[in-house]
Amino acid sequence: MGGSLRGARFLAVLLTVLSVFTGPAASPSCAAELYLDDEREIYLALDKLNGMGVLPGFLANTRPYDMRAVRAAVRNTPWSGLNVSESAASFGRWVAFQAEPSAMARGTVSLSYSGDRTVEENAGGIPTPEGYSAKISAFGRYEPLSWLSVGGKALTWFGERGDRGSRLAETTIEIGHKYISLQGGKITTWYGPGRGGGLIYTNNAQPYPGV
Repeated sequence: MGGSLRGARFLAVLLTVLSVFTGPAASPSCAAELYLDDEREIYLALDKLNGMGVLPGFLANTRPYDMRAVRAAVRNTPWSGLNVSESAASFGRWVAFQAEPSAMARGTVSLSYSGDRTVEENAGGIPTPEGYSAKISAFGRYEPLSWLSVGGKALTWFGERGDRGSRLAETTIEIGHKYISLQGGKITTWYGPGRGGGLIYTNNAQPYPGV
């Protein structure tokens, strides 16, 4: 009797889940959030707009931002008709322009000098070699289908004293529907277990493989 009840409950749950995806009342599928990574200038512009009170419906403290939320915020704001400064309107139009494409790629080359080998904050654990050094990185995001999104970053660095390396930074692929999503790849979380069992918080965590 107990086994048949458990089987009936499992079947009911399974049918409910299937109805979400195949039922006539289900809304059109859409990918789960492609998070806005490695686009620091968009974060700065959004912070500026939030500080001006231009985006009252945008949750500024829920980082990382996702592209759908950013697009919805800037699409629903009539920049030409707002009673704001021209600089705020320019910020808003620029964010809308940058966030709208479903595909974006960028490359960066940077040169630096450091008196000792350091690891800067918010750098994903990537070191700055001692002396003169160079870093080359490539980043991209792509949303080819309404239920699929991909984002990734890779970089390499060279130091004058032989300190060099390459790393695949935060890189994920995500499939999703309205109520569920699955993401896999190299994911960043800024906390982890301490040696004594407590949590350690950091602003410089390396991404690790996860689902």
